[in-house]
Amino acid sequence: MVMGSRTVFHEVAEKWSTVTMKDGSLRIPCFVDAVVDFLVVFKALGSAFFTDMVKSDMKQNLEKIQASARKYSVETVREMVEAEVRDQVYMNSTSGTEALLWLKR
Repeated sequence: MVMGSRTVFHEVAEKWSTVTMKDGSLRIPCFVDAVVDFLVVFKALGSAFFTDMVKSDMKQNLEKIQASARKYSVETVREMVEAEVRDQVYMNSTSGTEALLWLKR
């Protein structure tokens, strides 16, 4: 998928470059936006690599991360994980921490 002289990969790479703050923290809103944009890469690769089930699964995990960030009023992934560990909910199926692990797979 080409956008002018740039490819979809250029667009996604630019988005990912803004995710990390100077101190190395990952801002949740930027992270979520970058992952959503990454879904475009899967779509560009074609149906053999990307299914509606994968897309739905990724979106559900992003929703869990956003919900956890709202619940704990945090801005970064690290703050979210630390809050969930402190409350001992990080292993729950609805936790943002577990959602991060599923996104990594």
